[in-house]
Formats: sequence, structure tokens, C-alpha cells
Amino acid sequence: MEPETPETAYGWIEPGTRLENPFTDSTSYVKRFWEKPSGALASDLMHNGCLWNSFVMVGRVGSFLNLIRRTQPELYEAFTAIDAYFSTPAERRALSGLYAGIPTSGFSDVVLSACADSLAVLRCSGLGWSDLGEPVRVLSVLKRKSPRSENELKLPRGGSWRAAQQSFKWIELHALAY
Repeated sequence: MEPETPETAYGWIEPGTRLENPFTDSTSYVKRFWEKPSGALASDLMHNGCLWNSFVMVGRVGSFLNLIRRTQPELYEAFTAIDAYFSTPAERRALSGLYAGIPTSGFSDVVLSACADSLAVLRCSGLGWSDLGEPVRVLSVLKRKSPRSENELKLPRGGSWRAAQQSFKWIELHALAY
């Protein structure tokens, strides 16, 4: 995704060599992933033609599994070991046990960054994309895409942007804790 601002809360993709594509000249191999850079680095990345990582991925399931097998063989084997429990009454217990025993990791950091040379990126712009991972970003999109008057909006009880912000904060602290 072509960046609009030098975001520090987003991941970035550094495109490499152009990839021959009969439909567009906007496809490149991935040279490198950059996770949540500093402000100065984000500005440099934007200036040098890097892209926001929208995390919209297209590929075959088998290809993604192969990337995981290549970069995280222990994790892949752990899931393979409980394969017989999937779609059975014991699935939930097997998955709970598995997740309790594996370390937290980020797919971009652990898998995609390690396999950047096996991936391609399509340069896109004008799609109106926004990372909605934080309540303030949701509110920003609502303000940008909403009717002209706050009176026309169906906001949470309290009827103001302040009430909406408080509602999102409550959801972030309570509802998403599950």
C-alpha cells in the first residue's frame, strides 16, 4: 500500500527487483520487511518508495504452511501432532494445551521477514486503507467517512465523539481481554 504519511505504528515493505507480470508493472519481489520503525526511519522508508504492510495476503494455503514449516518447524510439528483432534470434541482441549506451551510470536517478524525473498508485493494506492488496530484509528476513519454532522451519526450513548472514544477504551480494556 503506498503510504500517505510516515507511520511508525505500521509495518513496512521494501520492494526489491520488479517481477515480470503480464497484467501490471506494479509487482516486485520483497527485499525486506520493517516493523514499526522510528519516525526518522519511517520518513526515509516513505521517501525511498517503501510501502505500508496492509497484511492483505494472497496465496495458497499449502504455500503459507510451507513458509511456516521452513521458518518455524517446531511450531508446524506441534500443530501436526494434534491434527487428529481437529473437528472432534477434543479439539478445544488439544488447542488449549498447545497454545499454553508455545511462545508468543508475530507472523510478520518470525515467518514473513525470514522468507522475504520468497514473497512478492503489489503496489496499490487510492484504496482508502487504514489499520484499525487501535480505537483512535477507528474513530479517525469514522470521522473521515461519516456524514457531515455528528447529529446524523448513530454514536454510542452520550451522543458525542468523546462518548465514542470512552466506549472504545472500555472495549479495549474489557471486551478484548478474552
